[in-house]
Parts: sequence; C-alpha cells; structure tokens
Amino acid sequence: PDDSDIGLIYAILEANLLLLYLKKLNLLKGGDDMEVDKMDLEDEIKEYVKEMGYSEPKTAVFLLGYLIGEVANAQFKKGGTKPILNKITYQGMNTGKIIRLTNDIFEKLKQYDKLSYNEERFAQMKKLLDKHIGNWELSDQENVFYILSGYAYNTHKSLTEGKQKKEP
Repeated sequence: PDDSDIGLIYAILEANLLLLYLKKLNLLKGGDDMEVDKMDLEDEIKEYVKEMGYSEPKTAVFLLGYLIGEVANAQFKKGGTKPILNKITYQGMNTGKIIRLTNDIFEKLKQYDKLSYNEERFAQMKKLLDKHIGNWELSDQENVFYILSGYAYNTHKSLTEGKQKKEP
C-alpha cells in the first residue's frame, strides 16, 4: 500500500496468521495454554490471544502494543502524527526497555485521556508483565514483534470501525 502505516499493519497481521498456520500444521509449538477466559478483556481480544496461542509473556507485550495503538490513535487525531511509535526500538527491546515503555504508555494514556477506557487492559498487561519479568522467555526481537502485533491489531480494529461508521 501507499501508506506505510497500513503496510506495517497488514504485514504484522499476515505474519501472525503464518505463525498460526504453522502451529496448526504442528510445525511450531503453541502457547502454554494460558487461561484467557479468566482475564478481564473484551471477548474479541481474548479470542485473538487464544486463537494465536500466545503465552502469558507474549500476551503481555501484545497488550502493551495494543495500548500503544490507543495512544497513537489519540495522537493522530490531535496532530496528524504518531510520535509514540518513536519509543519503540525496532531492532529489539530488552526487559529494561519494556519496563520504561510501560511507564511511558501509562503517562501517555493519562495525557490523552485514554486511561479510563484502558485501565483494565493496562492492569491485565501489567499483571502478566510483573509475573514473568524476572524470568522473561522472549528475545528482544520477539518483544518488538508482539508489541507490533498488538499495535497492528488495535490499528486495524480502529480503521475497520472508522470505515463502518462512514458507510451508510
């Protein structure tokens, strides 16, 4: 696509579908059977996490990416750009950078009056992150991949809802 943001979103979603396909062919191990149903999240997000077979750490950074999408959408509506995306180190992010990014996202959710709509998502993300941060299983590159997966999921959802609102 002409829009690089849309291109990134579709590429990440397609990569996730490829991973799911490989899992269904038993060429990749699935997640660690996380109890998604007990999480306080929307059914759509629960179903996506369950279908993709995400482990708890993968779900934590996926939700972090989702929250980045919330901030990015607010920034875009306000000024036409998404400076929050500059906080992602695309070459990889270790747990220290993930922790800093989590703090930044909380601040930005407050700044753009998005915290009240996302408090439960943030709480679920933080719970999973805190539970596993001392024994993190994902590589620095995997952290970025799953952050971008959450961002792509959120942005695709926002774009789809926006198109539906415009159609008569």
